[in-house]
Amino acid sequence: MANRWIVVAHSAGAKIYATDEAGHEPVIWRTLEHPESRTKDIDLVADRPGRTFDSAGQGRHAMATRHSPKERESGIFAHEIGELLEYGRTRSLYDELVLVAAPDFLGQLRGTLNEEVRKCVIAEIGKNLIDHDISSICQGLKQAC
Repeated sequence: MANRWIVVAHSAGAKIYATDEAGHEPVIWRTLEHPESRTKDIDLVADRPGRTFDSAGQGRHAMATRHSPKERESGIFAHEIGELLEYGRTRSLYDELVLVAAPDFLGQLRGTLNEEVRKCVIAEIGKNLIDHDISSICQGLKQAC
């Protein structure tokens, strides 16, 4: 059995569990928190969106942003996790990787991984299991734990 990391995450927190070659139950290697992802959008921006005139007529309306401030913060956190996974890969801290995350955050996280880290991923689970203990997570991932 290879060294394996199990990443259990959502947009505001993550737990990285590590297993060893002997196949012992995974233990927490690192816990990450990103409280900004829990903050209300109104508290993340300094002022209201800008305003613009209609291209025809006399109307004015607020300019919409492409992503909400909360989505931007969860993207920053996903990138932070991706960098940590690259760090672990380059230092041979794991050979295999299991990703368990809320479906929307799993997509963001997947987008931050480089090709070498993606090659290490052996399983992905699109569920928010951050509040579950590792034993119950492993029961749902029998082949991955």
